[in-house]
Amino acid sequence: IAVNRSLLIKQLIIILGEFGITEENFLNQCNIKDIDKCEESDLPKIFESAYILSDDKSFMVTLGQRIDLSYLGSLGFALMSCSNLGESLKLLQRYKLLSGQWLNFQVINSKDLGTLIRIRVDIGNDLIKKLITELVISQMLYIGRVISDVNMPGIEVRFSHPGIKNTKRYESILRTKVLFNCLHSELYLPINVNNFELKGRDPAVNIIFQEQCEDCLLYTSPSPRDQRGSRMPSS
Repeated sequence: IAVNRSLLIKQLIIILGEFGITEENFLNQCNIKDIDKCEESDLPKIFESAYILSDDKSFMVTLGQRIDLSYLGSLGFALMSCSNLGESLKLLQRYKLLSGQWLNFQVINSKDLGTLIRIRVDIGNDLIKKLITELVISQMLYIGRVISDVNMPGIEVRFSHPGIKNTKRYESILRTKVLFNCLHSELYLPINVNNFELKGRDPAVNIIFQEQCEDCLLYTSPSPRDQRGSRMPSS
C-alpha cells in the first residue's frame, strides 16, 4: 500500500522510542542521515535495523495499526469513498504499483462465503518478507476497520512464518485471532466483501480521487523498455 515513506519511518522511530531506543541509535544502525530522502529501496534495511534493535519483535504489526488513512494520500480517500469493501480491494489491486512491484495480493472467495486476502512479498530474505508481510496485513486490517466503521467478529490473521510463542502479543495488538505456520499469509474476513457497503461511500468523490491515483500510476509505471527487461510477478 502506498504510504508516505518519511511518515512511516517517523512513526517507526516513535515506536522504537517507546522501548528506549533513541532516534540517533536507530539511524546509525541503518546508516540513514535524512529520513525525508529515503527511497523505497532503503525500507528493507530500515526494517531489519529496527528488528535488530528492538526487544519487541511484533513492532511491525504495531506500526501497521498506527498508519493513518491520510498517510495514503489520494488512495486513502479513494478507498474510503468506495461503494463497498470489494470495490476498495479492487482499487488496491489496481494501484499496487504505487506500493512497489514487490507486493502482490489476491482476493479469494472462501468456501464458507467469506473472503481471503492473500499476501505475497517478493523482496529480500525470509526476515524481510516476514516484516513486510506483518506490516501489510496489519495495515490492511486497520484500514478495513476505519473505512467500514465496524469491528467485525470472526476475522482471522494467518501468517505462514513461525511465531506461535508470540500469539497472545499479536492478538492483543491486532484485536483478533492470529495463527502462525499457516500455508499462506492472509487475512480472512467472514463476509462477502462485494455485499459489504461502506458508510463513507460517495461515487462523485471517489471518481475525483481515482483520477488522482491514475495520474500517480502513470508516473510510477515502468516504461515499455523496463517492462520488456523485467517481468512483474503475477498476482
